[in-house]
Amino acid sequence: MKNNRILLLGFSIAGLVIAGLGFNFQGQKKQLKEAAPQAQAIPEFEIYRQLFHHHMAMRKKADELEKEGKNGRFLRKFYQEQARLTDDEARAFDEIASRCEQEVAKQDAKAKAIIDRLRARNGNGKLTKDDSPPVPPPELRSLWDERNAIVTRAKYALQAAFGDSEFARFENYVNHDVVPQFVVAPNHPRPTPMGPKHGPQVVTAPSPSTQGM
Repeated sequence: MKNNRILLLGFSIAGLVIAGLGFNFQGQKKQLKEAAPQAQAIPEFEIYRQLFHHHMAMRKKADELEKEGKNGRFLRKFYQEQARLTDDEARAFDEIASRCEQEVAKQDAKAKAIIDRLRARNGNGKLTKDDSPPVPPPELRSLWDERNAIVTRAKYALQAAFGDSEFARFENYVNHDVVPQFVVAPNHPRPTPMGPKHGPQVVTAPSPSTQGM
């Protein structure tokens, strides 16, 4: 793919993704080292969450380009062409990714509301040196588990739509061409540039924990 066709995009993993719930309390100065891309296993739900999210981000950018009279086909058809999907498979991928994105966004909104209430009760995240960060409520753990279940169901819906043999081929593409582009960080998610030529570069985060809060 020619370099002049590579469009750099920026996107973030749903703002306050329930994982890695860093409340950013002042006074906490724990330093975290960034892991190498392949230094730790990436959970399957996180792989498909990022895959679906990246696909929808590119479709959104394609819509914006087309409204400006520009050609957004490269972004809109990126996964269909890279993964060699049929038109029917590409439509199923679009529908499942879109539905997953909407459902995950609802979960993230619920988590954000809880986090906002916690911050409001704790001086908007300001602690003295003698204070301890609050323990995350169990509701966040439940929301995180539900969020992962949403993504897992979407992955199985994709498998049902493709059929076992075709999905196995698609999953091989994901594991060999998409996952190696992931940038794995052990804590707070942040925007990371990615080039559609190679698929998404994303930042993953661990499940909720009282560590590093």
